[in-house]
Amino acid sequence: MSKHHKKIEQLNSEIAASGLDPQHKTYAVDVLGEVDEITNGHADKIQGITDAMLALTGYMIRRDIILQDTHSKQIESMRGMVTSHADTCPLADQIPALVMEAMKSEATRDDGSVPGQAVVSGHGIKAKADPWTTRIVAVAAVACFAFASYIVKTIMGGA
Repeated sequence: MSKHHKKIEQLNSEIAASGLDPQHKTYAVDVLGEVDEITNGHADKIQGITDAMLALTGYMIRRDIILQDTHSKQIESMRGMVTSHADTCPLADQIPALVMEAMKSEATRDDGSVPGQAVVSGHGIKAKADPWTTRIVAVAAVACFAFASYIVKTIMGGA
């Protein structure tokens, strides 16, 4: 048994124990089969290497297709969650106004302690930086609050 054969067996075991979908596992095992055949003596090594390269290229292409399908499903799921959130969040109709308020110059004020810095505060939280950074922090806080309310209401069942 060659050192390559031991590595191939180990990889096959890892593939079998993995959470990869069955189709993905089959592709990976096929590539390893090509490599195993070349390692253990192939009549035409150059042709064997070509066969293994083709198997590897096919595996990579199929993996990309599988990942693209998964990614597309994730995007659709996210669209559904955003739509659901817009329909059910108690703050959904207020968020545009909250963001606009955060962006207004009145939402940040010069606290006088450091020239050129502004402070924005709310709900016991205070951020101090240049005016645009404080506006960004305020908008991010609104977004985080809205997302947190969505998680609590939708995912955690309103806990």
